[in-house]
Amino acid sequence: MLRSQSWKTNLLFFCCLLSEVFGSLLIAELSNGMTLYPALVMSQLLIHVPIIFYLVVTRTNPFKLISFKFFNPLAIITVVLMTYCLLPVVSLVNVISLLFVKSSTASLNIELTTGAFGLNFLFVAVMPAVSEELAFRGVFYHSMKDKGIVLAVFVSALMFGMMHLNFNQFSYTFVIGIAMALAVYATGSIFASMLVHLVLNGNSVILSKVLAGLSKDVTVDAETMEAVEAGISGLDPQTLLGAIILLLIVSAVLIVPAIGMYLSTLELCGRREAIKELRADCALRKRQRKEDPTAKRRVFDIFLILDIAFAMGYMIYRLF
Repeated sequence: MLRSQSWKTNLLFFCCLLSEVFGSLLIAELSNGMTLYPALVMSQLLIHVPIIFYLVVTRTNPFKLISFKFFNPLAIITVVLMTYCLLPVVSLVNVISLLFVKSSTASLNIELTTGAFGLNFLFVAVMPAVSEELAFRGVFYHSMKDKGIVLAVFVSALMFGMMHLNFNQFSYTFVIGIAMALAVYATGSIFASMLVHLVLNGNSVILSKVLAGLSKDVTVDAETMEAVEAGISGLDPQTLLGAIILLLIVSAVLIVPAIGMYLSTLELCGRREAIKELRADCALRKRQRKEDPTAKRRVFDIFLILDIAFAMGYMIYRLF
């Protein structure tokens, strides 16, 4: 018998996975007549269908479940700076993954260079920052907080990574997911993770705009698109290793100010005791595992195992 109510959250995530798989297949089927923006909107909406059903059935008020509150305006600056300091880490994980799998966002990046900047920013940066954060740092993270902050951070990030349904995006979105959940913990507000998400995706849109400006005379034909689909993973392994070493050095340098910005965020939001709380949470969970492996803080049940098996199986399937 399951003692933890986390099985409901894990089962909900499985429904979200099924919805996303169905959505990706539907979008692929309609891709010939569907432009980028409707496809992005449909993908986001399908994630929320099971979530809305869950909230209605369980009579859960999302405004009571999710922490919506404004935080110290100065903390906005520290959160943004922290995010930019973490960009090399995200890029490092991305490039390492490309040693083994192809890029999953290459074609999207090409489409972004040909689209209007305002629409790209709205549909690629703003919309996911709101929609995905309400789901993952909203419903999933807050539903698991009673099982321990560390576990809630880790599992919600794992779910966020798996929802992308490919190994390339899974690798770095898992890391991003941890950072965004910690931002929510530091500020006590879902708006913090939305800000991090907005900065990360917005940065990609801006870079695409810059690249478009540098390649005005380049025609994107079917042959070019096919080459881009292969992604950076088609580069010589030595080139990738060189990029990894460079990113590793930059990441090691910038991780210090990133931590500093996080600690500053805690200070500005009156959360000085947060680090002690995280340590105490880890110690408590370790002690509970020894005393009672089936304690109420348990999250890894049969449904989460099913989630992981299904997501990984589908990602392996997509490799072939």
